[in-house]
Amino acid sequence: MNNILSSYEAYCIAVKEAGLEANSPVCTDITLDGSIYEISIKTLFLRYDFYVGALSGEVLGINFEPFTDLEVGTVSVFSSEYAA
Repeated sequence: MNNILSSYEAYCIAVKEAGLEANSPVCTDITLDGSIYEISIKTLFLRYDFYVGALSGEVLGINFEPFTDLEVGTVSVFSSEYAA
């Protein structure tokens, strides 16, 4: 019988592969598509998409791009609170 990784185990593998600390990224989506977890993670500056084998735990692929959302938390980057 094959043991499938939990979504949390797959998330931890992805975070470790990216060299991130477990409490710093925000996981925005985890889906199991067949035998591959698709995991979306964002940090303050980057957005990652990981593909992790649900049976092997192997990272099969990574895509990343700059995170371009203009909001950080709930305060806009262009908020008047930060105006000089």
